[in-house]
Amino acid sequence: MLKGKALFICMTPLQILIAKSIISDKKIENCSFLIFYYNDNTKYKYYINLLKKKGFDYDFYEIKSKTKAGRLLELFKIKKFINKIKNRKFEDIYVSSINNALIHTALQELSFYRIFTFDDGLANLYKDSGYYIDKEVKIQKFIKRILGVSWSLKLIKSSSQMHYSIYKDKDNIINEVTYINLQTSSNILDYKGKKEVLKIYIGQPLYEVDDCFTQEFLIKVLSEIGVDYYFPHPRESLNGNFNYIESNLILEDYYVEISRNYEVHFYTFFSTAIINIGMMDENLKSYVLFNDYLMKKYKSVYHVFDFKSYIDFVNIGEINE
Repeated sequence: MLKGKALFICMTPLQILIAKSIISDKKIENCSFLIFYYNDNTKYKYYINLLKKKGFDYDFYEIKSKTKAGRLLELFKIKKFINKIKNRKFEDIYVSSINNALIHTALQELSFYRIFTFDDGLANLYKDSGYYIDKEVKIQKFIKRILGVSWSLKLIKSSSQMHYSIYKDKDNIINEVTYINLQTSSNILDYKGKKEVLKIYIGQPLYEVDDCFTQEFLIKVLSEIGVDYYFPHPRESLNGNFNYIESNLILEDYYVEISRNYEVHFYTFFSTAIINIGMMDENLKSYVLFNDYLMKKYKSVYHVFDFKSYIDFVNIGEINE
């Protein structure tokens, strides 16, 4: 074990950003990254390259399987990959995607003294998410047993020494929570005077959430609201008449960049990115879209956005009335 050596295991660019914030807040000097990613895209490459520029050691693994069955079989490959890493001994390990079998498998193959957790996003605030309710299927448990993997959602939560969160005064996956400031690539500057307004829809793979989120439904809603720009998610694409935003930055960093010259209005159904940004800029204007069906079915998700001065709710069921 390397004294003071820390490892951050990340699966999204936002997790990398939060990890860097923890490193800065805790003044961690000796650390490295292990990155798993599902989509080989410019955003991942950009943030991995930032780690390289900062001098961090890192290893990364692209998960190429597209199906749930394929990703379960990927656990065997993950086991071999971890065992090929030169250094597998650490004092501390920090993880975010605590319900992911890939993470469980990696933890089993690593040697460490303490484990810590940190935020992933909505799943940390939404009490019906897989971070609060164990939704592991039998076949996954069976494969993990074959591989000798004992780590699980429950074990990570019970073993975590501390959870680091960007969501101040919010309950989280364990009781021991330390708040950290989300540190973007630059600071938000308060520019006075009138700015051009940009209406931006935050893309999400909503078809994975509910069958109601068809291309036709989303395009109609956004067109009638008058959304100008679309910030796409790597696993989702709308074919509407929008200005597509192509950027290597995740939304939090992108907002810092464009808010200097524009007044930005964000539109979303479930993206907690507006909460992340709202904590950085109290002048943010954002709108959460809903109708009676969505509010009834996902009430606990929408509750996450309640009582935020920078968030208004828009009932899309009233658009055609």
